[in-house]
Amino acid sequence: MRPYDIRIDPETGKEGCNPFGEWDWWHMSSNDSLVALPPYDGDPRLLFEPSLPSGEVRPRGPLRCDGGPRGLLDFEGMRAAAAARAAATWAASHVDGPADLHSPTEEQPQASISGDRSAFIERAAVLAVPTYALITLDGRWADPLDPSPLQEQASPEEDYWPLADRYLLGLPEDVLVVQLLCHG
Repeated sequence: MRPYDIRIDPETGKEGCNPFGEWDWWHMSSNDSLVALPPYDGDPRLLFEPSLPSGEVRPRGPLRCDGGPRGLLDFEGMRAAAAARAAATWAASHVDGPADLHSPTEEQPQASISGDRSAFIERAAVLAVPTYALITLDGRWADPLDPSPLQEQASPEEDYWPLADRYLLGLPEDVLVVQLLCHG
């Protein structure tokens, strides 16, 4: 994380300004979005920050963690749950057909989603695991504005989210994955 600290001059290693900086503080927190595989719930190798950045106590939900070895995390289950929610959202928005933007009893617009159903569901699955940015195993920062560290094995027009999703899904089981809240 140190190479991306806004407050540390990369040439001197001392306090200063880092033109490559991305954050000024960070806190381990996944907002309960990382899920452990059921047999590993409570495993001491899983990470959980018991407080919020404000210092408030943060309760731990079942199967929830902030990180751990890739093999203990249920990325496939997270993707499946996101796909199921997207399918339900799609179905709810198409109850009266995709062209009907108003419910018959209210003047409030009803959510309507256009496009291809399977693409909508797949996009939701792709967005389930990655966060706004990631640091690769070789220490490079990747995010939607600069996905280049992830594009070596992909077409240049492919955006960050599917690249980050594939990268995370392909990590070896012993690699430690941690979600951080970074303030920039």
